[in-house]
Amino acid sequence: MVRSKEVQQQEKELALRNFKFNRFLFIRYALAFSVIANLYWLFMNLFTQVSSVVLPAIMVIIGGMAAFEYLRLYWTHDNTLKFSKIYFQVQLVLSVLLFFTTFSETVFNYLYPFLGMSDEAILLVYIILGVGLVVAGISLFKIQRIAKNKDKKYQYIQRYEKYTY
Repeated sequence: MVRSKEVQQQEKELALRNFKFNRFLFIRYALAFSVIANLYWLFMNLFTQVSSVVLPAIMVIIGGMAAFEYLRLYWTHDNTLKFSKIYFQVQLVLSVLLFFTTFSETVFNYLYPFLGMSDEAILLVYIILGVGLVVAGISLFKIQRIAKNKDKKYQYIQRYEKYTY
């Protein structure tokens, strides 16, 4: 069965769109991981101490804006990830600040009222903050490389376009 040139062209365009969208794969998963962690933090604070929901709520809102950015990116390719960059910058700064302020028992009990002040709880918070720092740092690095077309997937896209068009 012979496919028409129009169908072949549509398949090429779809493949190219998917290639371009997959440049952001790590960043999308990192964003999902971070937003879910912040959402969990938000819900746990809602059930224990309503006044401490401000930080996780802000992070969830910015994360939601970044998530909607990817809906647009599938149909209109753009190298700049404005909201994702803002989200991961805020996440990085917030993680560093929380890392140092968690030493205080008062701050710890205010920010994490659902955790009892113990060595295990502090270690858990530090591990989560450390992972968040690493994920945010890697994501910002990848966002910067994508914006400059220095990522490996861009090279694959260039080769694909060269040989199929």
